[in-house]
Amino acid sequence: MLRQKNLKQKKKEDELEKSIAILEQQLHKANNNALKNQNILVRINTLKCELEKIIEYRNKGAILRSKSQWYNEREKNTKYFLNLEKRHFKQGTISQLKINDAHFVTSDKAILSECELFYKHL
Repeated sequence: MLRQKNLKQKKKEDELEKSIAILEQQLHKANNNALKNQNILVRINTLKCELEKIIEYRNKGAILRSKSQWYNEREKNTKYFLNLEKRHFKQGTISQLKINDAHFVTSDKAILSECELFYKHL
């Protein structure tokens, strides 16, 4: 059902693009007739607005499906990827190490020495 809707939307989009192209050709052919040119321009603008609405609707759907929290019309993707990289780096580092049931180590040097001791005793 969803696939049929997408096919119908794509077909409608293609028809609009073809209609706009035909009207633009008619506009070039009818150079001297001002009234006809005005009518053609109005029809082209309405078709372009309709086409833009379809494209915007499709883009919003893609954004929603991708579950992107970073999307903003003026924001660049690089900020998202840099923050993602930073988050992955933080996930890969050990901020504290549990030595026994009651004792935790948080400094980098202490964590390294405890890891070294652990692997020496293996």
